[in-house]
Amino acid sequence: MARASDILQFTGTIGGMTFYSRNGKYFVRTKSSLNKARLKSDEKFVRTLELAAEFGGASTIGKYILQALGNLHRKTADGTAWNRMKQKLIAAIRDAPGIRGERPFIPAIALTHLQDLKWDENLSFLSIFYTDFTLNADASTGQVEFNAPPFLTPDFITPPEGANHFRLFMKAISLPPFEYNPQAKKYQPQPQLLFLEKTETQTNWMPLDSQTTPTL
Repeated sequence: MARASDILQFTGTIGGMTFYSRNGKYFVRTKSSLNKARLKSDEKFVRTLELAAEFGGASTIGKYILQALGNLHRKTADGTAWNRMKQKLIAAIRDAPGIRGERPFIPAIALTHLQDLKWDENLSFLSIFYTDFTLNADASTGQVEFNAPPFLTPDFITPPEGANHFRLFMKAISLPPFEYNPQAKKYQPQPQLLFLEKTETQTNWMPLDSQTTPTL
């Protein structure tokens, strides 16, 4: 791989040379002999196609999750949250039984991978909120409960600089299983849902310097 000069700032293929950019820099390499027809017909690339199908499935499922989370994701996620989530979704698909490339997405398996996902790599809920709490979910009813014992806010919350109030916000989504559709060549929710079921709730705003116990 060679680096192109500042004069050759363009992308594309000329003859047997391919020009491309990465991180603001331009490079040149010889044109690959690999094409779509060979990728589909050559047995050496069968596994590549199978893994690509599952990778695409993880992207589809991830987009469903982000759609359901809406503004909550946009307000709390850092720039690499999407990649971390997608890697966990890929792992969940590969842990499911079935034929490689068509393994289903099973929410119960995904939960074991997603439960420690951080939307912000450098900031977590547990690094701000120190009191004991329980979080219970009933998949059969869709009910989610967050319970915390009485606490004094100055002792159990570390707020961002300049903050003087806080509130707790919780959002739960019901994620359906996904299966690979060979005819459509993509992963689809089962049953076919246009939108994910979701619920959200929040507490009132509470002062951070309060010496009284807030009720959650």
